[in-house]
Amino acid sequence: MTAARTATYPAVRDLRRARRRRRVATLDWVDVLYRAYVTALLVAGALVGLVLATGGKPVSHGTVSDVRRYGPAWIGLVVAVAVGLGLRSGSRGGPLALEPADVTHVLLGPVDRARVLRGDALRQARGVALIGLLVGGTAGGLASRRLPGSLAAWLATGVLVGLVLAFATWGAALLASGLRVRSAVATAVGVVLVGWSVADVVARVTTSPASLVGEVALWPVHFRVVAVIGVLVAVALPVAGLLLVAGVSLEAMERRSGLVGQLRFAATVQDVRTIVVLHRQLAQEHARSDPWARLRARQAPGHACWRRGWAGIFRWPAARVTRLIVLVAAAGAAAALAGAGTVPMVAVAGIATFLAGLDAAEALAQEADHPDIVAGMPVDRGDIIVRHVAVPIAVMLIASLAGVAAAGLVTPSSHVVAVAAITAVPAATACVLGAAVAVVLGARRFGVLDMMFPEFAGIGLVLRTATPPAIAIAGFIPAVAAGQAAHGTDPAIAAAATLPVVAAVVLAAAGFVVWWARNRL
Repeated sequence: MTAARTATYPAVRDLRRARRRRRVATLDWVDVLYRAYVTALLVAGALVGLVLATGGKPVSHGTVSDVRRYGPAWIGLVVAVAVGLGLRSGSRGGPLALEPADVTHVLLGPVDRARVLRGDALRQARGVALIGLLVGGTAGGLASRRLPGSLAAWLATGVLVGLVLAFATWGAALLASGLRVRSAVATAVGVVLVGWSVADVVARVTTSPASLVGEVALWPVHFRVVAVIGVLVAVALPVAGLLLVAGVSLEAMERRSGLVGQLRFAATVQDVRTIVVLHRQLAQEHARSDPWARLRARQAPGHACWRRGWAGIFRWPAARVTRLIVLVAAAGAAAALAGAGTVPMVAVAGIATFLAGLDAAEALAQEADHPDIVAGMPVDRGDIIVRHVAVPIAVMLIASLAGVAAAGLVTPSSHVVAVAAITAVPAATACVLGAAVAVVLGARRFGVLDMMFPEFAGIGLVLRTATPPAIAIAGFIPAVAAGQAAHGTDPAIAAAATLPVVAAVVLAAAGFVVWWARNRL
């Protein structure tokens, strides 16, 4: 039987090659090369600009000492969280996403399942390596601007750590799916890993494998050979995953393949709302049957949008609550680093809160999903949409406590806490309005720009994609202003002085949401 399965693999390989040739035959190579050229140019320009825009003077010797002492544990915490997320993804059938026909016909046929899946996994590994190279190289370039060490050393170290982090996360997912680890077990293992890294942060030691990877990230500052152990442990995850890939559940893979296909199409048409819904289906998130709290019944009408929003929030699953808190905490830490001189980290803070805002604005998104419900009511649709903004802003303000705490932990100072508290309100409001803009825009429709030159259509596409996160990033202008304040100026006063600018951005976004809801939804 094994010999027969091995003999049939060349037939599967030939079928895939024939299918690939048919796909390639339909491509317009001029268009493909043009898109690749434009994409490479934009990515390279963005990365170089990000590194050059970091600016700031090299940090002091005391800061370097603090980085050497606390940096490995904090970086290890990021690694542990990433591996934990990979384990959870693997427990739900990830990371592989074959085409439905391959799952139905190839994997159920008399073939060597391990060889088929291993080939798909190795092809996916090329994309994983690309992500690791980009993220690691960018981080290394940013670090070289402020920390001691040559640019070449930081780039090499950044690329190494980026590859290790990407493959450790991917390998954890591959291993969990191959072993068919249950979601509860994967979550428990992830909590243990994160808890171990948190203990390293609190105790200011380096004991966990994730913290050892953090030691590798700081090799240009302080070289320790023992950190190689963390790299070896991380590399063992994808190797074990490739060896055990044949054990993946076909039912889970069939479900994942269908959802990933829909997700790719939604990303192509830039339908943010559909992407969020499909992501929740992939994560198997379900509303709680027993809410965290129940709203008291009202005798008089009124405040329907406010009550509708909180009723949905109280039925959030624990995973969504955790994700919101983690994103806001990451945003607070990134904003603190931006205020300390690493200005590009403000983009990380804005994108993190934008993603959190998409979760918080669930009631608004459901209202946009069903425009016919209020079509026959004597109410203005734009007013209804705006009323749904209040609850998400309140949720983000509550969650901002985690961001303020994270900012205080990253850069302990009373000024930092004060600036973080001032930034919380504009950041919470801006991220919700950015999410509202992304939701009401919906899927991309055929328009005037599509009938013009591709360059004009590309500009419109970039603006449509970048504007909602840019609104969320604008909410952190006070943190950047506080960091750039002149010597002798109170950072809190400098942060407060920028609030009118953020208010103008927020009001413009709110006006656009109202106009679009009235005229285009």
